[in-house]
Amino acid sequence: MVHIPTRLEIEKAVSRPIDAAKIPELHPSLRWRCVEHLNEARAAKVPFVIVQGNRSAEGQKIEYAKGRRVVGTDPAKWEPIFQNERGIVTHALPWQSWHQYGLAYDVALLLSDGTHVHWNEVVDLDKDGQRDWVEVIEIGESLGLEAGYRWPGKKHDGAHFDFRPNLSIAEAWTLCMGDRKIPDGYFEAIA
Repeated sequence: MVHIPTRLEIEKAVSRPIDAAKIPELHPSLRWRCVEHLNEARAAKVPFVIVQGNRSAEGQKIEYAKGRRVVGTDPAKWEPIFQNERGIVTHALPWQSWHQYGLAYDVALLLSDGTHVHWNEVVDLDKDGQRDWVEVIEIGESLGLEAGYRWPGKKHDGAHFDFRPNLSIAEAWTLCMGDRKIPDGYFEAIA
């Protein structure tokens, strides 16, 4: 049985009220991991915020368009604006991203002012000798999350965390036919 974090547990874990609304949209198997991820990172003095959680197909199409020249209605034919693909946010078309299934969230590190965020992967603002981003990644991985930071080449996505043990995108699509939601106890049933 998965622990479903209460509203109070979620509110205590987040640094910004806006993040509290993003967590309940996640699949229950990811939701409690996200809350623990937030809590453990704050305890390690490297707090982060949730910048993206569950995403609609239209939202994914908007993210996919970033950094691309929109030509026609077929996103698969859109071309990078820059030759080195700088500015491209995602390589996943709608329903090819774990965000559509409530199985992913993206983060940014919170600066000590408690207001501003950053995605700098090499800073050590807490001065403990370890890059802050690496600390957040290791905490996430200790909770069973996959870190997009470890993805090779152009798929590298330092801000991305997902939970999808032994599930492919094709299987997620099949599971979600109709209501677009993976059953709450799915991952516990296959464990």
